[in-house]
Amino acid sequence: MFQAFRIATNNEIKSIEVLCHSLEHCLEKNGLFIGITFHSIERDVIHKFVKEKSKVFSKIEVEESSSDEISVNSKSRSAKMLSFKKLV
Repeated sequence: MFQAFRIATNNEIKSIEVLCHSLEHCLEKNGLFIGITFHSIERDVIHKFVKEKSKVFSKIEVEESSSDEISVNSKSRSAKMLSFKKLV
């Protein structure tokens, strides 16, 4: 619940949308974007953007924390690393 309030208060979703739209112009062909998200709302924004721009960006690859990492750092269980390339 606190995280949802923080996301709304800090206008984080809008910031992610602005970042996504800037990637089309900032990344060169074959440029790689790698980001870490901690909430499904953040991931959904990025996935929606990449799906809408499927001719510009490759499919998103998702990497999750290993069970070893989670056993040492339980907060890492919500972290997901997303990566995709600019195709054109």
